[in-house]
Amino acid sequence: GVALVIGPQLVANAQAGHGLRLSANTWWNLELGLTDLGDLDLERVEQAKRDGMPDGMVRWLPVVRTSMAYFEAADDPIERERLARARTLAYVRARGIAGVAIDQLRKTARLLFAPEPSFEQSVTYRRRWGEPPPAWLRASLLPARVLWFAVLALALVGCARVAREPLRRNRAWLVLLLFVLYLFAALTLVPVKFRFLLPALPLLTLLACAGGEALCACCRRQDAEREPHV
Repeated sequence: GVALVIGPQLVANAQAGHGLRLSANTWWNLELGLTDLGDLDLERVEQAKRDGMPDGMVRWLPVVRTSMAYFEAADDPIERERLARARTLAYVRARGIAGVAIDQLRKTARLLFAPEPSFEQSVTYRRRWGEPPPAWLRASLLPARVLWFAVLALALVGCARVAREPLRRNRAWLVLLLFVLYLFAALTLVPVKFRFLLPALPLLTLLACAGGEALCACCRRQDAEREPHV
């Protein structure tokens, strides 16, 4: 199904001399994901605050700065990608593979354990529903955060259960787990926005169900062991 949708565009791009590619923003995303350490230009921050920018928006300044540099580097999309590739690889060489890996794991952990989804941004500093937003929207923020952590915790339990099961009984779950690991590997390269996690959410929910089932089974075993034997 995917091939039927994107195949004609790949062929058209190749015939137009752009290569067998779907779009020209791969290295833009990689540059944003790999080189952004959250370093803020203090002068620019102060100017943004004087201009009335909310504090939450200020942390996006490095992303805006990198994106502006990307688009200002060249008019041609292919040339922009080539220049972004050169800048990113130069950064990785200067930082070192180990340093980049530590940075990426730190940023991914921040994305997972200090999430800031689009809904939360809209209710708070993006002021999509006014300032202050309706009370019922503000009240929904804490349950949403609790639900995310519950899904994450139960999914980890589910992963442990899948890893312990014999392979012959566990092929479907193993495929699901490998797909989740693949998505998280891609996320680690570009841990910029919480919405990049959304493709993994249905899979995490299924693993959370497996985790909940494992916990229920454990509780049933403990209850059975406590029952007196006749």
